[in-house]
Amino acid sequence: MLKPSLCTQASAGSGKTYRLASRYIHLLKLIFKGNIKDNFPEILNPDSIGSIVALTFTNKAAAEMKDRIILFLKKLADIYPDKDFDKNSFGIKENEAANLLVDIIKNYGDFNVTTLDSFMNKILKAFAIEKKIMPDYEVFFESDEIFELAFGDVVSNPDNFIQLLDFLIKLLDLGQSGVNPEKIIFDGLSKYKDIDIPENLLLFENLCEKLEFDNKNFAEIQSEIETNLLENFRYFQELFSEHADIFNKTNIKKFKKSDINEMIQQLGRYEEILTEGSLVSLYKGGGFLDEAKEKEFISRLTESVDLLKKYMLLKSSFETDVVARQLKRLRDKEEEIKHISNIVDGQKVAKDVSEILSENDISYAFLKLGEKISHYLIDEFQDTSKEQFDAIFPLIENAVSEGGTLFIVGDKKQAIYGWRGGDYTIFDEALKSDSLRLEEEFTDTNYRSAKNIVNFNNFTFNTSNLLNANLLGIFEDDLGKDFKILMMDAIEGIYGASEQKYKNENDGYLEIILQNVADNDESEDFYRDEFVDTLKKVINDYKVPPSDIMILLRKKGDIDLVVSWMREYFEELPFVTEDSMRVSSNFEIKKLLFIANVMTMPENQDFDKIFSELKVDKETFDNIKSEIAFLSPYEIFCKIISADILNYNDNKVYFERFLEEVLKISDKHKTLEDVLEYFNKKKDITISLNENIEAVKIMTIHKSKGLESHTVIIPFYDWKLYDKGKLKDAYHAVNIEEFTGEPDYLLIKLTKARDFLKDGRDKYFEKFKNEIVENLNLMYVANTRARENLFVIGQYKKDIQENRYGRQISASDLLHMILENSEYGCKSEKTCNERYIVGEMKKCSKIKYEEKPVEDDKVEINANFRGHLKIYEKETYLNFEKKERLKGELFHLGMSFLSKVDFEKDLKAMINDAYFRAVNLMRYSDEDVKPLMMKAVLDLRKYFEDIDAFWNEKEFVDRYGNIMRLDRVVKIGREITVIDYKTGEKDLSHELQMRRYMKIFDNCRGIIYYSDTGEIFDVV
Repeated sequence: MLKPSLCTQASAGSGKTYRLASRYIHLLKLIFKGNIKDNFPEILNPDSIGSIVALTFTNKAAAEMKDRIILFLKKLADIYPDKDFDKNSFGIKENEAANLLVDIIKNYGDFNVTTLDSFMNKILKAFAIEKKIMPDYEVFFESDEIFELAFGDVVSNPDNFIQLLDFLIKLLDLGQSGVNPEKIIFDGLSKYKDIDIPENLLLFENLCEKLEFDNKNFAEIQSEIETNLLENFRYFQELFSEHADIFNKTNIKKFKKSDINEMIQQLGRYEEILTEGSLVSLYKGGGFLDEAKEKEFISRLTESVDLLKKYMLLKSSFETDVVARQLKRLRDKEEEIKHISNIVDGQKVAKDVSEILSENDISYAFLKLGEKISHYLIDEFQDTSKEQFDAIFPLIENAVSEGGTLFIVGDKKQAIYGWRGGDYTIFDEALKSDSLRLEEEFTDTNYRSAKNIVNFNNFTFNTSNLLNANLLGIFEDDLGKDFKILMMDAIEGIYGASEQKYKNENDGYLEIILQNVADNDESEDFYRDEFVDTLKKVINDYKVPPSDIMILLRKKGDIDLVVSWMREYFEELPFVTEDSMRVSSNFEIKKLLFIANVMTMPENQDFDKIFSELKVDKETFDNIKSEIAFLSPYEIFCKIISADILNYNDNKVYFERFLEEVLKISDKHKTLEDVLEYFNKKKDITISLNENIEAVKIMTIHKSKGLESHTVIIPFYDWKLYDKGKLKDAYHAVNIEEFTGEPDYLLIKLTKARDFLKDGRDKYFEKFKNEIVENLNLMYVANTRARENLFVIGQYKKDIQENRYGRQISASDLLHMILENSEYGCKSEKTCNERYIVGEMKKCSKIKYEEKPVEDDKVEINANFRGHLKIYEKETYLNFEKKERLKGELFHLGMSFLSKVDFEKDLKAMINDAYFRAVNLMRYSDEDVKPLMMKAVLDLRKYFEDIDAFWNEKEFVDRYGNIMRLDRVVKIGREITVIDYKTGEKDLSHELQMRRYMKIFDNCRGIIYYSDTGEIFDVV
């Protein structure tokens, strides 16, 4: 029977996607069967497909989920016969499955399989007015662009000059280098820009008030605190001297230091005494102070500890004050820009939704959404952020309370996106919730990997092996007993139920190659030699086809190194990397974008040479250009692709993905130039990586999640489990309520906060714990991608004489700790390498790969080619009706012929002259344009009459080398005004475009003029 609320911990290869699709189909069956209440009385009968929602982590996962649901229904309906498919587990007849397929097609708009981000954006859209957001807002993920705009305003504000100078000095003190002050400040703020700044973040002067220090001069405050501390310590010294016979001298000496920094170093010892509540650890056998003196000692020690902590708080606040002030200014300016531009920060949607649902009745939320959702399925739950789960929790809680269902599935062991907000601990939070009533199940069968690989991973990731004495000892020595206990609990909670059974009956092959580098430098030669030997063995001896080989790496930088080895030693072997999977990196797509780009530009004598280099016939190009005047961007690209000037057949998957993306954004009324700019910025659009690509796949472990391969090779298996250096200069907003009595925050280095602030210590430990967990999980994800063959190549560092590993433990160190003296045995080589081998590698019976002859007619690109790839930001009208488009072009061209206007002369004659010059060039006329030009000049009279200089259709280069063509730039005194003419409806993107123009100049304002309505929109 279907369980109403179920949490499935699905280990690698255990059929997670199958479970999700199966659950969705079972819920669909509830819709189809009229008597479902009799069979499942405890479950609310959904009345439509729209009452079910499946939430995934990525768009790709959502598309795959939809495909899997439809495929299962086709198999159940026998439309797609599959004798190996278990139909009985679904309990659905063929005609019922067919009817469900028809129902999905009829109600495809209600087929709610979507990303969590999209679902929350839907909620935010419904409540946009209540949140004082225009409903047509744009979700914006380009935080760097907003940062740059805000930064420009922050550094140009004269009121901020003195504080910016202080910030610059602070950055230089911290080691920031450079000769350009603005760039130093920009780089400095960039370093801190991702720090969360709470509303109640205290600045130094605020903290002084909270701690009741009237004087805001830190030097004087420090002197005052030192005076009080020294008085107490003189008392301690006198007391010890007077009662030397009853005090333990070993402990007494720690109280004789009078320097404030020495006192701080002993802070932990002082707090230990206060925790005990007496001086027992200071006394030697039998002696003790009388009650009054001991009470005064404890009182003075308590006062000293409190003063030391306040000193550390004030010192930290004083040191970070200039940073905090600039960050607060930056955040305020970013919020102002987003409000003006009607932009919603994609990273803050979850927080907004959480506020909406906490302030409104859930039934009202459903009313606003237009549908009542009763059944929730959440995929990759370990990658969900706490903010996201908190945001949708009220909806889920309400659904479950009213007879709905919840199904969450994921794997804590595959939580590797903590840096992106993913929080595996919400598994436990959800399970502890009484209102969700979740039952927990663990999948214990691996359908992917062969026996030896499953058994090896069971052994490696067994908690007793992960928590070996060596590792725990290093944790305790380096970070303390409390941290060791924290890590033990975390690893037990994640890997406690990791053991799997195998379904793949093949033996499989496993080879672990490790080298000790304790006495010599880590050598690239080792990795190269072992990698090349391994791949030669796989390709030549065992005939594994390229499409069945996956090479996994921790760092993107290592991909370049492996690629260089591939080109040197495997010249004819095809391979793909993450970069080559990017659509914009494909050469034929670059050609396509260049051709489309040229169509938006005026004629240029360099184009003939470029066309020749690209083997593009100029006559063909001219014919295409003459036919696209009234086409949408999607149609234009289709026209170019079908002209037989691009290699479509060998790059089909790239062209299909490109057109899919163009189609996705085409409903936003984008012009051709908008689309070109979109692809210029969006570098992360990739084709799907599947086994049908006849090439070796080289990728990072993060990108491999969810994938599998016959043979997996993991070189550079030596990433650190944690790096203390990362937190050395890390700032964080830490709660200091224990001092102020209110939920206040202070910007402080975590390395300082951990010593005297509970929240600082918790955050410091939490960051370390999460880093270790994520790097352990990367080991797990990498090790579980292989079906038949797994190769691991790594270097560990161990002092053999001391029998001790270093403090910076790597993945190879841990693996060696686990394997040394294990049942897996070791063959020592002359090179001192260690090989752990299990199983026997088998030759593949079918060879998919055939060498192709190298073609002689490859396109050669000379070094000057990049210089011709320029994007011009000028409005086009390719989406308008023919008349409107031509009218807009004629208006723009006519306005470009108007210089400085003498309004005392015949203005009408000047307009006529400019108009007819444009008509002669375009060979098109529209008398409606003349009055529009006249009105524009009158409306913008100030910028045509009393001006010092002007430029029409002028090209400028911004700081990033982009060329932008501006309609009109006017200089009046010291002020520069950029004017952008727009024909057609107002669009929110116009302001962002104008702000990019304005960044070219100092002391600049912008004007967007809408010719059809005469509206003037000021951008300052």
